[in-house]
Amino acid sequence: MNSWGKLGVIPTGFKYFILLAIIWGVMMAPCQAETVYFQTVGQAGYRVQGTLDYSPSRDSLLTVSSQSFSSTFWHLTVNFYEIQGQLWHSYDFMASQPPNNPYLQLTFDPRQQQFQGKFDLGGSDPPSVFLKGVPGQQLQWISIDAQGQEQLLDQNRGWLAIAVVPGADNSGQEFRQESTGISRENHR
Repeated sequence: MNSWGKLGVIPTGFKYFILLAIIWGVMMAPCQAETVYFQTVGQAGYRVQGTLDYSPSRDSLLTVSSQSFSSTFWHLTVNFYEIQGQLWHSYDFMASQPPNNPYLQLTFDPRQQQFQGKFDLGGSDPPSVFLKGVPGQQLQWISIDAQGQEQLLDQNRGWLAIAVVPGADNSGQEFRQESTGISRENHR
């Protein structure tokens, strides 16, 4: 009896076909994104929540800027909330579209699962709001009024909560303040 058991001899061409079908199936399987949920709260109570979706790759830094996106970047959503908790502004940046913000800047290290360097997230055209600074040092909420004037609304000492979820489906999920126990007192 041969190694194929009772099935008999399978022609060599058919073996290659099966092998190619398996390889093709693996290559064409949907790639699961990793999602980084992040949130920060200012001293006055303004809040930013966001998600960063990317292809799992631990080899290099993930960069999102006005000039270019890392090849592993998929999608970035940044939501700004007023002190009362109402959604104020929301911004979406997708790898398939050029960014509409010339100041956009974010770098994430998948190996260390943390943001690095300067942060500049949000809008750029009046009226809008953006979050600017360096996580771990200082973050500022700045609004731009209809005349293009900037105003500092809030700030903190660089506090930023991060949760990385492998294979996450970011359809409508939020990194909620209530579920994480985050309060303004925790980060002063």
